[in-house]
Amino acid sequence: MSSTSPLVSVVVPVYRTEAYLEGCLASLLGQTLRDIELIVVDDDSPGDVVSVVARAAAGDSRIRVLRHPENRGVGLARVTGARAARGRYLALVDSDDEVSERFLECSTRRPRGTTPTRPVCPRGPRARRFHPP
Repeated sequence: MSSTSPLVSVVVPVYRTEAYLEGCLASLLGQTLRDIELIVVDDDSPGDVVSVVARAAAGDSRIRVLRHPENRGVGLARVTGARAARGRYLALVDSDDEVSERFLECSTRRPRGTTPTRPVCPRGPRARRFHPP
């Protein structure tokens, strides 16, 4: 991750999916695009999300955990993560999903002269259309 801000912030809301979370995080931490941050939002899940994240991250500084004091639902968990995001682009991944190792790399670049069909969304109210560097 760059010293200023990452290219992509990935928000992962968690509620009752601890059994799948480690696989999800492993797939995200193993991305070919390394300039990312992972924001795990614990939506007051009854399991031990922090321990699962600690095991998966193994000291990787690209991962942060935010916690809701009460369950607010997946939508508000995504909003919480998006507000904390520092990346140029924002990606949303469910905690029971695993993604391919090139998911973010392929999402942030496109062949010249084409329009992406599913771009990673630019962040912010004044975000420009998707035009990777």
